[in-house]
Amino acid sequence: MATKNPQLGNKNTPRYGLRNNYHGGLYQIDLLIFTAIKTYKEVQGSADKFSIESEVANYEGFDDLVLQTKDNIAFVQVKHCADDGNHENNTYSQKDFCSKIQNGDVSVARLYDGWKNIKNLPKIKRENFKKMQFVLFTNRKIMEDNFLEKAKIEPKDDMLHLQEETAKTKKFKRGGSRKQFKEAIRAFSKTITIENFDISQIKVAKK
Repeated sequence: MATKNPQLGNKNTPRYGLRNNYHGGLYQIDLLIFTAIKTYKEVQGSADKFSIESEVANYEGFDDLVLQTKDNIAFVQVKHCADDGNHENNTYSQKDFCSKIQNGDVSVARLYDGWKNIKNLPKIKRENFKKMQFVLFTNRKIMEDNFLEKAKIEPKDDMLHLQEETAKTKKFKRGGSRKQFKEAIRAFSKTITIENFDISQIKVAKK
């Protein structure tokens, strides 16, 4: 995509279409516009190109926003909730991340399956990207988040502008604290092998 003529997606790319959710749809569109404008400003005046797409088939699990630059690509899953005053609806807990796939939209087993399927796609392997980012982006609060730690992202690597003051970006901790998440993946994943999976690669951005 030429920087003088930003293109939101590709008409030949199969996709699911925005979910039938008014608040979630607007939140997702806002994030797409924000990312497109920020990226356009970064590459303006250079020969660099970028593309931004949403709801791309075969990227299930991280398909809400896909940003590709010359050498890098980022996959984002967006989880929005309307503030209806219900504490349980407005928060995530460790239990939500360790839930069964069919019960939890932020199940680490679901995130793992999405991560693995995308990394193994022939198209992704052919491109041989220098950097791949996988991000869960949500406006919900995460309760008792001692299993997360601040994600330090260098400005040159911050494709999605996650270090902006408007977002708090964290990642899953390494070490013993992630044992239960690995057990949840073993119990509920549909693809099941986790030898090369580093859960700290998945960033959790809260806005």
